[in-house]
Amino acid sequence: MVWAGISAQGKLPLVFVERGVKVNKAYYQREILDKIMKPGGQRIFKNQSWTFQHDSAPAHSAKIDQT
Repeated sequence: MVWAGISAQGKLPLVFVERGVKVNKAYYQREILDKIMKPGGQRIFKNQSWTFQHDSAPAHSAKIDQT
């Protein structure tokens, strides 16, 4: 599985999830949102307001990921 973040302002590094890894809310929060998406979004957008949108995969719909 591969995770990607793109916008008109730039792109984030691809995240390759190893075969057999269960992408649950803890993994998604720790390995994708905290390590890649949040710092990458801040780098790309600096002081601009921005919104991250993800699909309705089970790991994405955990309440902790909705904040």
